[in-house]
Amino acid sequence: MGRYVAIEDLVHSAAAIRTWDHRYFINLGDGRLYDRFQGQHVLLERIYPSIRTVYNSQHRAIAHRKHPRDKLTTIPPGAI
Repeated sequence: MGRYVAIEDLVHSAAAIRTWDHRYFINLGDGRLYDRFQGQHVLLERIYPSIRTVYNSQHRAIAHRKHPRDKLTTIPPGAI
């Protein structure tokens, strides 16, 4: 099992984020995310509870939740 991921960790390590409701966000690196499909900026802290998977710049999953109520945890390298 990986370690828990805080919002501050995501600001620096995430490139993209997918939520449970199938929305896809691009990390702007300043605590804001850009929703590609709706063309809107959203604060990371607002969608943090609904994050399903976090991807790095090479589009590899680096953190996830198996269930919506689980805590967001890192994925060990080579686990997927």
